[in-house]
Amino acid sequence: LAIVGPSGSGKTTLALALLQKIFYTGHIEIAFQKSKIAFAEQLHHFKNKSNTNDLYYQQRYHAMESDDAIMAGDYIGATAEAIEQVLPGLTPLLDEPLLQLSNGEHKKVQLAKLLLQHPAMLILDQPFIGLDTASRQWLHSTLNTLSASGISIILISSPTEMPNCITHILTLELETQYTFQPKENWKPRTHAHTLHPLNEVSFQQLLKE
Repeated sequence: LAIVGPSGSGKTTLALALLQKIFYTGHIEIAFQKSKIAFAEQLHHFKNKSNTNDLYYQQRYHAMESDDAIMAGDYIGATAEAIEQVLPGLTPLLDEPLLQLSNGEHKKVQLAKLLLQHPAMLILDQPFIGLDTASRQWLHSTLNTLSASGISIILISSPTEMPNCITHILTLELETQYTFQPKENWKPRTHAHTLHPLNEVSFQQLLKE
């Protein structure tokens, strides 16, 4: 399932409601326990060895300040073998400081940590933002592979980034309206289908496909 819509339409808010991280009214039905849902935030929240979030991009260019940066493998918190099982190809990154990784490499590290939780559902909030062409292609392929392995994918994304694994698209509009369509029938910003109040959506029905 992909969720698209203009800024302010509630895409991330909807994800947080699914995760029960915010207060909401109404009823959400979902087939998985909260503990089986992993959430990949758009922004990275990495800490350094001092256990603070005082990280900034300029530190990539200041070796002395980067000495306090945690290594990618330490952040993921598993053996190289375990990491390779859930997301192959990360071994060369494990001994690199997080601050010196590219956006694409950060996304790989973030996904590896989440996949070690063995989720049944993976929700990703705008994961393609900031990625170069090669990283976007890698992410498309990885999401297709994860979906084929049985992990349910909910992707908050722009209409231009639709992996092959996406079968349905939920378009959020302003003022709590939505359209829900199979991908083959979907067109960006279409109003061909009836708009419905979002609080009447049964997420079990939306996700069962």
